[in-house]
Amino acid sequence: MIEAIACENPYPARWFTEAAFNQMILRCLSRNLSLARVEGLASRVTPTLGRLVTTDVEARRAAGRPVPTGVELVLRNRG
Repeated sequence: MIEAIACENPYPARWFTEAAFNQMILRCLSRNLSLARVEGLASRVTPTLGRLVTTDVEARRAAGRPVPTGVELVLRNRG
């Protein structure tokens, strides 16, 4: 279900609140969905989202779990 909402869909970037958008991105990470598939992501990156994604990526690496592709889109634009 999250894939249908988050991927190749302009609606979330345009209409979701910051908190809802951030939660969607974390759900994408938990489902190993590429963040490159989230339309409008670059325009919605905030310091808060950057911190959330950084924390998730660090936890994944520490646990030896794979990091989904596209996280660099958030990490390089986090402000």
